[in-house]
Amino acid sequence: MLLKGFVTLLISLILSVLSSLALSHFTKFYSENYWFSLALFTGLFFILNFFYSSRTDFKSHSNLLLGTISVKLFILLVAIFLYSLYDKKGFFSFFAHFSAHYILFTVFEIRYLLQIVNRKQANK
Repeated sequence: MLLKGFVTLLISLILSVLSSLALSHFTKFYSENYWFSLALFTGLFFILNFFYSSRTDFKSHSNLLLGTISVKLFILLVAIFLYSLYDKKGFFSFFAHFSAHYILFTVFEIRYLLQIVNRKQANK
């Protein structure tokens, strides 16, 4: 199951890069720092995959999901706040890239988590 997580990570990373290239090329939302959010999302997804695959019982896995979603949201909000302090002028363009990355990574993370939950329920 861990391999499926890495495949999911790779797909979401490729689609996020393509979305950033499209945003930079076809719109006025050019951001040379879009890779900051790519690195953040890739790192978070990579770390969370290990946590998700480590839990075996269903009850602790549910608690883990709720906890990691809360921690991830807090980390992302802090990252956005820190970037707004770092680059006030280009923040809106960066936020457009960040939002696209967030949506893509979240969609594929939910898809991956549904596979894990269905597998754990089948083993229950």
